[in-house]
Amino acid sequence: MVSDKDYFVITTNVDHQFQRAGFDKKRLFYTQGDYGLFQSVFIRRHENLHILYLELGVGANTAA
Repeated sequence: MVSDKDYFVITTNVDHQFQRAGFDKKRLFYTQGDYGLFQSVFIRRHENLHILYLELGVGANTAA
């Protein structure tokens, strides 16, 4: 649908559905962040520690 178009996607989707569908990640902006980056960097760096993840301010439109 956009393969021959100049496009940019702004999305609230945080679980890479656009990337999984084949969209170029350089053309995506996640307004609620990118959970994949959080998981890759933070969780692997602290994988042997006991950590409590406390999520504050999550609204009805944010996936839990």
